[in-house]
Amino acid sequence: MTGVDEARATWLAHTAATRAAAQRATAELEARRVNDDHDEQFVTAEEWLAAHDEHERTEDPHREIIDEADLADVTEQRADDTRQAEPEPDTGTAETAVPDVRDVAAAEPDREPDDRVRVPSADETAKSVEHAQRALAEMRARREADQHHAEDETRAERIQRWHTDEAEPHEPEADAGRDVAERTPALEMAAADD
Repeated sequence: MTGVDEARATWLAHTAATRAAAQRATAELEARRVNDDHDEQFVTAEEWLAAHDEHERTEDPHREIIDEADLADVTEQRADDTRQAEPEPDTGTAETAVPDVRDVAAAEPDREPDDRVRVPSADETAKSVEHAQRALAEMRARREADQHHAEDETRAERIQRWHTDEAEPHEPEADAGRDVAERTPALEMAAADD
């Protein structure tokens, strides 16, 4: 039971920011009166399609006529880009048969809140421990995903800095002239110009 209590405390601390954001969002929606019952004009899909078709027909005479052959290069380029951008499957990674914790939790029925103080049965305790272990596993997975995301962002920033450093023009002759100008007093420069 101590493990279940610790897992619940960890879960409460881990989800506190999400719950606070949900409360702020609910308060903002209430302040904006989003859920007020007021008559809105709902548009069905058929009505929208009819209006869209009418708009297309009125705009067609004003559009430039383009032959399919004009678009051939663009189509081929898009196909090449799509082929290059498609991720290649990683053959070095093993497939795991572990179900996603969110899917398992979504399939379970909601538990009724029980305010009675009593000693839980062995089955209830086992279910509570299993639920706590799943919650801890999900938090561990989130933490690892956040860490990987932070590492990816750090790497992207480093690559961007390298790219920026390489892209800056570096002209040694201009730098040498600037160094001479910085070391020469202004009066001597004026005399040398005459």
